Amino acid sequence: MGKRRLPLWFVASYCAFLAAIFAFSPVLATNDLVTGALGQVSGTNGDGVNVRAEPGLGASRVGGLPEGARVRVVEGPRAASDGTTWYRIENGGMTGWVLADYLARAVPVAGDTVLVTGTGGYGLRLRETAGSESRVLAIMPEGGRAVATGSPVQDAAGTSWVPVRYEGVDGYAALAYLVVVESDSAPVAQAQPIANTPTIRVGGNVEVVNTDGQGVNVRQGPGYGQPVAAVAPEGAVMRVIGGPQTDGQGITWWQVDYRGLQGWVHGGYLAPTDREPGAPAATPAEAAPQSNPVPTTPAPPSTVGDAIVATAMQYLGRPYAWGGTTPAGFDCSGFVYFVVNQVLGGGFPRSLEAQAVSGVSVDPNQLQPGDLVFFQNTYKWGLSHVGIYIGNGRFIHAENYGTGVTISELWGDYYGPRFYTARRVGT
Repeated sequence: MGKRRLPLWFVASYCAFLAAIFAFSPVLATNDLVTGALGQVSGTNGDGVNVRAEPGLGASRVGGLPEGARVRVVEGPRAASDGTTWYRIENGGMTGWVLADYLARAVPVAGDTVLVTGTGGYGLRLRETAGSESRVLAIMPEGGRAVATGSPVQDAAGTSWVPVRYEGVDGYAALAYLVVVESDSAPVAQAQPIANTPTIRVGGNVEVVNTDGQGVNVRQGPGYGQPVAAVAPEGAVMRVIGGPQTDGQGITWWQVDYRGLQGWVHGGYLAPTDREPGAPAATPAEAAPQSNPVPTTPAPPSTVGDAIVATAMQYLGRPYAWGGTTPAGFDCSGFVYFVVNQVLGGGFPRSLEAQAVSGVSVDPNQLQPGDLVFFQNTYKWGLSHVGIYIGNGRFIHAENYGTGVTISELWGDYYGPRFYTARRVGT
């Protein structure tokens, strides 16, 4: 006895159905929809989906939605007694429950507002082109919003990217970390408009605004790629001495004098003010080595630097884990905490902020193996990352879930401009 052969028309139809799902659904319908985001009816083979009064296949039907219809997710996912999973949705004047199997995240189109989600608080990199190796233009924080400027595209590896505009910067962001939301939905970390008004003028005063308490970078030139010279706190007042100048992404920059330090600031974080700048001299953030560095008193040599490096290298390749402080999984400050305490026998702090003021300050031109190197504006604004210098311009660190504990170039295109300070322990 043989198995009954399926009709060819059925096989062809089923294959076409599967192909349609994989070709046009950004994510196969699962339970990853976010409340308040827009979902899209998907995978129904053109038949549409029923909307029911309660979660469950036996609940009464209140309406239906066609393939591709957009809905706002109100609640869910919720498991029904029959083992199925449902989302409560709104569409026009209709509210009800839709089977999760037939809902996917809405596919962004030009003009959609998209929300960054699922990054574990690390934020999402905005890249110059559609690809994970492309240059990073900015970091969009978890909960941050951007506007789609086109439809998703795929790179050679099959990853989908969305062209977006974030704070005046045009680039590409990974689709997997974006959901479409209504532009008038609950407020979240809104991007601020770029200030470019006649009220900001050379010779006038401006104050730092719109940074959510994080402060703004004062850069050595007009552009995100320029090194950071200092960080001016929210409310700081500075005098405008030049500009405006627009960079290649259309961002307006003003040259300022901030407590004796001259640099450039993103116009979106400045507002005119009648207040006068403060008198104390600025303390610049340490930057990458310069061709004519200012002489400084060198930090005392470390007595444990080589031991710190040797211990750190034992854990190269270990996995990344948010909050992790053991070889089972480290985050950046957890890795440094574990390694330094292994060498010193305890007493070294856990928090990134406390680590950044431990030991003694080190001039970036005088780094030694075992020195701790700190960075700002990686996955969030301000102090945000730490690693251990191992020599030859490289450092070891617990970078992210993709790399785990790895070695990176200290003065490379990404970490170089984000270098903040260095500290030496065990002196």
